[in-house]
Amino acid sequence: MAAKGLFPYSLGGLEKTTAFMANALVDEGAYVEVLAPIGRPLVTGFEAKYREINIEWPSVKPHKLAYYIYSKRVRDYILNSDFDVAYGQGSSLWSYVDVKKMPCIYNPHGMEEYKDPHILRRIEKPLQLLFNRKIARKSDAVISLGGNLTIEVIRFLNVPANKVRVIPNAVDLKHVDGFRPHKLNRKNNSFLFVGKVAYNKGIIDLVGAFKKLRLDVELNIAGTGPLLEKLRQDNHDLRINFLGRVNEDKLFELYWNSDAFIYPTLFEGMPTVVIEAMACGLPVISTDIGGLPDLVDQRNGFVIPPASPEVLARTVERFAALSEEDKDKMRASSRQKVKSKFTWKKVAKQTLSLIRDLL
Repeated sequence: MAAKGLFPYSLGGLEKTTAFMANALVDEGAYVEVLAPIGRPLVTGFEAKYREINIEWPSVKPHKLAYYIYSKRVRDYILNSDFDVAYGQGSSLWSYVDVKKMPCIYNPHGMEEYKDPHILRRIEKPLQLLFNRKIARKSDAVISLGGNLTIEVIRFLNVPANKVRVIPNAVDLKHVDGFRPHKLNRKNNSFLFVGKVAYNKGIIDLVGAFKKLRLDVELNIAGTGPLLEKLRQDNHDLRINFLGRVNEDKLFELYWNSDAFIYPTLFEGMPTVVIEAMACGLPVISTDIGGLPDLVDQRNGFVIPPASPEVLARTVERFAALSEEDKDKMRASSRQKVKSKFTWKKVAKQTLSLIRDLL
């Protein structure tokens, strides 16, 4: 398995997916080597059951050139090794698919780069689409995380439907529960957003919606990004807290002690943060984007259209008006949905089933 980053050396969704999926595959009897840049751990307590192989990330720009050089280093390592299957998170198998000697699985995660107008204006976008289509065409299977993403994978990557296998993201419940406090202290109408403070996450709509409210609510925004400092400076609403980057302990403290999770993203795959929030028993308010429809429904939250701050504000009001009993039902539904469909054990079994089909 190759990836551009790896938990606990990096804390993004793709990085967590790589580490926890690899561990789950080992638990199911597979031998796994993960190729990724290995640096200083940012989190303690995570034990890798797979073998880590450090593939250094090139110190060149632009990012796409670095990615290409990195993929060549991945290619060279795999060609000198003996495996049954190669699994590429993101575009890590870019160079390898040209010379592959075994079945390849390509997991593109979200399709944000093809929908974000800020990215669409960049000159490298057509090139990125071209090489990702090449990876998809030459791979033996392409992963969709589910929801609306399946249609998008087929359309943007130009692959036949029979080549696409739906396998979602997941969480490790043992890892999540390790952060559970002895006594929950959920703050009434305290809403949490976790993610990049950037345009594509709907962060402007989120802040705008809360400024319209006349309720006693709290919004905690955890994460960094290009809009953080400007939004911080322009914010005079004491109900909105920009927390910046938080460590893993603080992140799960926020999950366990919030009343609901809110994620008004404009472009998305299947965000790990939403599954983590659900595993901690949080109702979710999210947009109908990417893989989110598979996570959120009327039993555990509210689904709204993207780029709709007025609707978002009204939905927050609807949640705030719920009885504690109704909120508890949503919390139980979120947790149960994760247990039934979105654990790494289940995802590892689905992945191994796909591998056996390819072999």
